[in-house]
Amino acid sequence: MGKEFLTIYWREMIRFVRFRGQLFAALVQPALWLLLFGVAMSSNFASDTIVFPTIPGVVDIDYLTFMAAGVMAMTALFTCLFGGMGLLFDKNWGIMKEMLASPMRSYHIQLGVGLGGVTKS
Repeated sequence: MGKEFLTIYWREMIRFVRFRGQLFAALVQPALWLLLFGVAMSSNFASDTIVFPTIPGVVDIDYLTFMAAGVMAMTALFTCLFGGMGLLFDKNWGIMKEMLASPMRSYHIQLGVGLGGVTKS
């Protein structure tokens, strides 16, 4: 298997770093979710006035830990979802035609873009 997919992968990574807004949103958005909702809401669940029943065999975790897992899953989901938008732009601008006309196999394009999306998330 050739290493043509690395060219597409590096192209995706360069595009990600050059678009400052996308880079800023990818780094700041999860932190804002955890800060605004995780820290702000955790005080509501940590109060002594609300008593939650304990279920045997279930590990008791705090709200911030619960929220962090959801934020990580949401970030991975939407980053990979919007990673496919780059393919749509490439198709509209004619870059996809040039890539498909090259001697590179089409699955290298898919692998490079997919690996780029996983790295971004």
